[in-house]
Amino acid sequence: MLIHSGVPAVLAMRDPISDDEAITFITHLSQALCNHRGVDEAVAIARQALLTQFKFNSPAWTLPILYMHPEFDGQILSELSPITELPTRLPKPLSKQTMGLRSCTNPDKQWMMTGKLMRIGRRSDNDVTVEEQWVSKEHAEIIQREGGYVLRDSSRFGTLIAAQNQPWQTIHQEEIELAVGSQIRFGSEQGEVFLFFVNHQAN
Repeated sequence: MLIHSGVPAVLAMRDPISDDEAITFITHLSQALCNHRGVDEAVAIARQALLTQFKFNSPAWTLPILYMHPEFDGQILSELSPITELPTRLPKPLSKQTMGLRSCTNPDKQWMMTGKLMRIGRRSDNDVTVEEQWVSKEHAEIIQREGGYVLRDSSRFGTLIAAQNQPWQTIHQEEIELAVGSQIRFGSEQGEVFLFFVNHQAN
Protein backbone atom coordinates (compact mmCIF):
# COMPACT_ATOMS: atom_id res chain seq x y z
CA MET A 1 0.00 0.00 0.00
CA LEU A 2 2.76 2.47 0.95
CA ILE A 3 4.79 1.65 -2.17
CA HIS A 4 1.69 2.12 -4.34
CA SER A 5 1.12 5.48 -2.64
CA GLY A 6 4.54 6.74 -3.80
CA VAL A 7 6.70 5.97 -0.73
CA PRO A 8 10.12 5.15 -2.25
CA ALA A 9 11.04 2.29 0.10
CA VAL A 10 9.60 0.35 3.03
CA LEU A 11 11.69 -1.77 5.41
CA ALA A 12 9.91 -4.27 7.65
CA MET A 13 10.65 -7.27 9.90
CA ARG A 14 8.75 -10.49 9.29
CA ASP A 15 9.00 -11.46 12.99
CA PRO A 16 10.06 -9.76 16.27
CA ILE A 17 13.77 -9.61 17.12
CA SER A 18 15.60 -8.96 20.39
CA ASP A 19 16.76 -5.51 21.51
CA ASP A 20 20.43 -6.42 20.95
CA GLU A 21 19.69 -7.60 17.41
CA ALA A 22 17.64 -4.48 16.68
CA ILE A 23 20.41 -2.17 17.95
CA THR A 24 23.01 -3.99 15.82
CA PHE A 25 20.83 -3.80 12.73
CA ILE A 26 19.90 -0.12 13.16
CA THR A 27 23.50 0.89 13.95
CA HIS A 28 24.97 -0.69 10.81
CA LEU A 29 22.05 0.43 8.65
CA SER A 30 22.46 4.06 9.80
CA GLN A 31 26.24 3.99 9.32
CA ALA A 32 25.85 2.66 5.78
CA LEU A 33 23.26 5.30 4.90
CA CYS A 34 25.51 8.04 6.32
CA ASN A 35 28.28 6.69 4.07
CA HIS A 36 25.97 7.41 1.10
CA ARG A 37 25.19 3.76 0.41
CA GLY A 38 21.90 2.97 -1.30
CA VAL A 39 19.15 1.72 0.99
CA ASP A 40 19.26 -1.76 -0.58
CA GLU A 41 23.03 -1.98 -0.05
CA ALA A 42 22.68 -0.59 3.49
CA VAL A 43 20.12 -3.28 4.37
CA ALA A 44 22.45 -5.97 2.98
CA ILE A 45 25.31 -4.62 5.12
CA ALA A 46 23.11 -4.57 8.24
CA ARG A 47 21.90 -8.14 7.54
CA GLN A 48 25.52 -9.27 7.20
CA ALA A 49 26.32 -7.60 10.55
CA LEU A 50 23.55 -9.62 12.22
CA LEU A 51 24.90 -12.83 10.71
CA THR A 52 28.47 -11.99 11.72
CA GLN A 53 27.57 -11.10 15.33
CA PHE A 54 24.90 -13.68 16.11
CA LYS A 55 25.91 -16.27 13.48
CA PHE A 56 23.43 -19.01 12.65
CA ASN A 57 22.24 -19.21 16.26
CA SER A 58 19.65 -16.56 15.44
CA PRO A 59 17.40 -16.20 12.38
CA ALA A 60 17.35 -12.40 12.78
CA TRP A 61 19.51 -11.79 9.68
CA THR A 62 16.83 -13.46 7.49
CA LEU A 63 13.96 -11.30 8.79
CA PRO A 64 14.48 -7.79 7.30
CA ILE A 65 12.41 -7.35 4.14
CA LEU A 66 12.89 -4.33 1.87
CA TYR A 67 10.27 -3.16 -0.63
CA MET A 68 11.39 -0.52 -3.12
CA HIS A 69 9.47 1.52 -5.65
CA PRO A 70 10.49 0.44 -9.18
CA GLU A 71 11.61 3.98 -10.05
CA PHE A 72 13.61 4.52 -6.83
CA ASP A 73 17.39 4.09 -7.18
CA GLY A 74 17.90 3.50 -3.45
CA GLN A 75 19.89 6.67 -2.76
CA ILE A 76 18.59 8.47 0.33
CA LEU A 77 21.54 10.71 1.24
CA SER A 78 23.69 12.27 -1.47
CA GLU A 79 27.16 13.66 -1.05
CA LEU A 80 27.58 17.41 -0.88
CA SER A 81 29.04 19.11 -3.91
CA PRO A 82 32.59 20.36 -3.24
CA ILE A 83 31.40 23.83 -4.33
CA THR A 84 29.01 24.06 -1.38
CA GLU A 85 31.56 22.95 1.22
CA LEU A 86 33.47 25.66 3.08
CA PRO A 87 36.83 24.36 4.32
CA THR A 88 37.77 25.55 7.79
CA ARG A 89 41.42 24.52 7.50
CA LEU A 90 43.89 23.53 4.85
CA PRO A 91 43.74 19.83 4.04
CA LYS A 92 46.55 17.64 5.27
CA PRO A 93 48.60 15.75 2.72
CA LEU A 94 46.97 12.43 2.01
CA SER A 95 48.88 9.22 2.49
CA LYS A 96 48.55 6.39 0.05
CA GLN A 97 48.15 2.89 1.43
CA THR A 98 49.27 -0.26 -0.30
CA MET A 99 47.97 -3.48 1.19
CA GLY A 100 48.71 -7.08 0.40
CA LEU A 101 50.05 -10.49 1.29
CA ARG A 102 53.69 -11.52 1.33
CA SER A 103 55.14 -15.01 1.54
CA CYS A 104 57.18 -15.48 4.72
CA THR A 105 59.15 -18.23 3.00
CA ASN A 106 59.97 -16.14 -0.07
CA PRO A 107 59.55 -12.38 0.65
CA ASP A 108 59.92 -11.64 -3.07
CA LYS A 109 56.51 -13.25 -3.60
CA GLN A 110 53.83 -10.70 -2.76
CA TRP A 111 50.35 -9.80 -3.95
CA MET A 112 48.91 -6.28 -3.73
CA MET A 113 45.25 -5.40 -3.18
CA THR A 114 44.13 -3.40 -6.21
CA GLY A 115 40.64 -2.74 -4.82
CA LYS A 116 38.75 -3.38 -1.61
CA LEU A 117 38.67 -7.16 -2.05
CA MET A 118 41.37 -9.80 -2.36
CA ARG A 119 40.30 -13.39 -3.15
CA ILE A 120 42.49 -16.32 -2.06
CA GLY A 121 42.17 -19.94 -3.11
CA ARG A 122 43.40 -22.81 -5.23
CA ARG A 123 41.68 -21.64 -8.42
CA SER A 124 43.91 -19.79 -10.86
CA ASP A 125 41.45 -16.91 -11.24
CA ASN A 126 41.84 -15.85 -7.59
CA ASP A 127 43.90 -12.77 -6.77
CA VAL A 128 46.20 -15.03 -4.73
CA THR A 129 46.54 -18.63 -5.91
CA VAL A 130 47.73 -21.11 -3.26
CA GLU A 131 48.28 -24.52 -4.82
CA GLU A 132 48.11 -26.66 -1.69
CA GLN A 133 45.87 -29.72 -1.29
CA TRP A 134 44.17 -28.43 1.86
CA VAL A 135 43.30 -25.06 0.29
CA SER A 136 39.77 -24.74 -1.11
CA LYS A 137 39.13 -23.46 -4.63
CA GLU A 138 37.59 -20.29 -3.17
CA HIS A 139 39.14 -20.36 0.28
CA ALA A 140 38.95 -16.85 1.77
CA GLU A 141 38.65 -13.13 1.10
CA ILE A 142 40.36 -10.09 2.59
CA ILE A 143 37.94 -7.17 2.61
CA GLN A 144 38.72 -3.50 3.21
CA ARG A 145 36.03 -1.79 5.23
CA GLU A 146 35.79 1.58 6.85
CA GLY A 147 38.12 1.47 9.82
CA GLY A 148 40.10 -1.63 8.89
CA TYR A 149 40.22 -5.04 7.26
CA VAL A 150 38.50 -8.36 7.79
CA LEU A 151 39.28 -11.86 6.63
CA ARG A 152 36.25 -13.94 5.63
CA ASP A 153 36.76 -17.70 5.53
CA SER A 154 34.50 -19.80 3.29
CA SER A 155 36.67 -22.91 3.08
CA ARG A 156 36.38 -26.57 3.98
CA PHE A 157 39.25 -26.73 6.48
CA GLY A 158 39.40 -23.17 7.82
CA THR A 159 42.08 -20.49 8.06
CA LEU A 160 44.74 -20.06 10.76
CA ILE A 161 45.65 -16.54 11.88
CA ALA A 162 48.24 -15.27 14.35
CA ALA A 163 48.34 -11.57 15.19
CA GLN A 164 51.70 -10.16 16.26
CA ASN A 165 52.90 -11.84 19.50
CA GLN A 166 49.64 -13.82 19.70
CA PRO A 167 49.01 -17.58 19.38
CA TRP A 168 47.49 -19.12 16.29
CA GLN A 169 43.71 -19.36 16.09
CA THR A 170 41.50 -21.06 13.52
CA ILE A 171 38.39 -19.55 11.97
CA HIS A 172 35.94 -21.47 9.83
CA GLN A 173 33.04 -20.09 7.80
CA GLU A 174 33.21 -16.73 9.63
CA GLU A 175 34.84 -13.30 9.61
CA ILE A 176 37.59 -11.88 11.82
CA GLU A 177 39.26 -8.49 12.03
CA LEU A 178 42.66 -8.62 10.38
CA ALA A 179 45.45 -6.66 12.03
CA VAL A 180 48.47 -5.41 10.12
CA GLY A 181 51.37 -7.79 10.65
CA SER A 182 49.15 -10.86 11.08
CA GLN A 183 50.45 -14.18 9.81
CA ILE A 184 48.05 -16.44 7.93
CA ARG A 185 47.95 -20.11 6.90
CA PHE A 186 45.21 -21.39 4.64
CA GLY A 187 43.74 -24.81 5.43
CA SER A 188 46.49 -26.47 7.47
CA GLU A 189 49.22 -25.89 10.04
CA GLN A 190 51.57 -27.30 7.40
CA GLY A 191 50.61 -24.61 4.90
CA GLU A 192 52.76 -21.75 3.67
CA VAL A 193 52.79 -18.74 6.00
CA PHE A 194 51.70 -15.38 4.59
CA LEU A 195 52.09 -11.93 6.13
CA PHE A 196 49.38 -9.27 5.83
CA PHE A 197 51.06 -5.86 5.43
CA VAL A 198 50.11 -2.24 4.87
CA ASN A 199 52.57 0.37 3.57
CA HIS A 200 51.96 4.10 3.95
CA GLN A 201 53.38 6.46 1.35
CA ALA A 202 52.94 10.23 1.28
CA ASN A 203 51.49 11.63 -1.94
